[in-house]
Amino acid sequence: MTDTFLNQTGTTAAGTTTKTTPSWLTTTLDTLKYGVGVYTDEQKRRAEADTAAAALKLENLKLQALKEQAAIEATKSGSAASTIKSYGVPILITGVVVALGIGTYFYFKKKKA
Repeated sequence: MTDTFLNQTGTTAAGTTTKTTPSWLTTTLDTLKYGVGVYTDEQKRRAEADTAAAALKLENLKLQALKEQAAIEATKSGSAASTIKSYGVPILITGVVVALGIGTYFYFKKKKA
């Protein structure tokens, strides 16, 4: 890496000095810069993969919660249906008995009169 400046005629300006860096140092610094860049990119990829995995896990947990909620709702509606079915027979029997009672009342009321 040199700091040489050319003037309008294409020659170096008087009084400027050129700095030279040893090639082994330049190569070493470039290699370190490249290694740091590769390491940084790998860390970014890992962080993005971890973020994606966490988002996927979150979505799975939300889906599981929705399934559990649906199961709870199905149980509630199923229990309501079973409750209605279990009360159906006693209500039917009670209705028949009441209808027979009313019919008997009117039957015997007409006989006395």
